Amino acid sequence: MTKPEAEQIASAMTMIRPDWLRVSLLTILAKHQHRPARDVMLALVWIAYDPDTQAPGRINADGPWWQAGRLAATETDARPAYLTAARCGRHGDTEPCLHCQREDRGPVANLDTIRRLRAEARTQHTEGDPA
Repeated sequence: MTKPEAEQIASAMTMIRPDWLRVSLLTILAKHQHRPARDVMLALVWIAYDPDTQAPGRINADGPWWQAGRLAATETDARPAYLTAARCGRHGDTEPCLHCQREDRGPVANLDTIRRLRAEARTQHTEGDPA
């Protein structure tokens, strides 16, 4: 999804949900720039009309809204190449799937873990332990 597409989607969504701020939508859309604009728009429309949705950040969760693009498509659609690119079997994203890459990387170190590792390294250094 390009920046102009994201801006158009954000503007359209504020018409459906005036309580959603355009700037907030643009921040959320930046996290999904790897996805086709069509899929993001359909997902946002889905959650905007869902009565359980309080905020647009719900789009960040896995949910049935990410399948809306696939359900709306037909085999006879004349679609750009980026929409027919290989898709991740687990998440439905265009390959390379950023969700899978994050999962393969493992958990992100938090501040407590970093502090603990630094303290251990200092202790080993002051004790002269080469390990």
